[in-house]
Amino acid sequence: MPAPCTTPHGLAPLTAVGTGNRLFTTALSRVRPHETGSAAGLLNAVQQLGATLGTAVLGTAFLRTIGVGAVRAAGVVHAAQVAFWLAAGLLAATTMTASLMLGRHLQAEGDFGGPSTPR
Repeated sequence: MPAPCTTPHGLAPLTAVGTGNRLFTTALSRVRPHETGSAAGLLNAVQQLGATLGTAVLGTAFLRTIGVGAVRAAGVVHAAQVAFWLAAGLLAATTMTASLMLGRHLQAEGDFGGPSTPR
């Protein structure tokens, strides 16, 4: 059984996951009750697609950076750094996009005095 996360460097990923789960909950909050099952299925499919594309993009960046030939420790470390910074950039872009979407959602609630109507 893995040890619980008690170190500070483990808190950042857990915070990111928690924030992402909150955004998904917000996305499902505007769904009509009779559409909840379909929306949850679509959300799951999109999460799986995102995970697949993310793995493909980061794996491609990592393997292209290593290049052909003998694999040296320095090359692997450099490739891992490239993949990490690419992931960090994609996470920042996703966070900004989600913040803009959430801001519009909250603004719509404020304009009408309640939850906005689903479209």
